[in-house]
Amino acid sequence: MEFILLVHLRCGSEADLKLSKYKVLLFNGFYVGSLVYLIFVMLNFMVFVRWAVFDGASGLIKAVFCHGGDR
Repeated sequence: MEFILLVHLRCGSEADLKLSKYKVLLFNGFYVGSLVYLIFVMLNFMVFVRWAVFDGASGLIKAVFCHGGDR
């Protein structure tokens, strides 16, 4: 695939250049789309992790400090 694209760019006829431009646009669109999807997934994951970690950390801190205060 990459070789064909390189050949198109080297030969440089008008139709081939347009075709390679479309291929690049398609690839860029797919790349950007997957990047946006990954960012979306990561944000959701971060929110979930933050919620879980803060819940766990606050519970742990309360437990540690309460037990420390009791002693």
